[in-house]
Amino acid sequence: MKAEKENIDNNYLNELQEKVNRYKNSAPEMYLNFINIDTLVDAGRYIDNLKPKSKYREYKKQILKFIDALEKDNTLEKKDIVELNRIYLNSLILDLKSEHGFKEKNDWFWAGAFNLVLDLVLILTGVAKYYYYIPVFTTIAVIRNIRRIKKSKRENKYLDL
Repeated sequence: MKAEKENIDNNYLNELQEKVNRYKNSAPEMYLNFINIDTLVDAGRYIDNLKPKSKYREYKKQILKFIDALEKDNTLEKKDIVELNRIYLNSLILDLKSEHGFKEKNDWFWAGAFNLVLDLVLILTGVAKYYYYIPVFTTIAVIRNIRRIKKSKRENKYLDL
């Protein structure tokens, strides 16, 4: 048991890169369009340096299992890949987003949608006439979140899964 733990801790990055390279060479082109495997590698490298090792060891195993599942079946559709993502990577994504400041590609949309509702309420109540019915909150939220996503890309804290 201890040897397995040391093996995953010591050889994880090599094994991850090996599996990703094998997957990129063997996967159909449409699979590579569904998921940006490079962001998964970035997340894998990030968690390799985190402590406690025991907590992140399970995430490392899940990433490797996810890539194995993608490699095994060349007939997967987008919904199947999304399901695999949910099974293997959902807890990792939630942890990275909440505790480590990672951003996902759709984060800007949800912030904009929430603020759009707020702007619509202000328009319907007549308050928005004081600032010429411009959706101020939506505009600010979308711009702020796009800037955050660009920053997270620079810091390799962006998930496009």
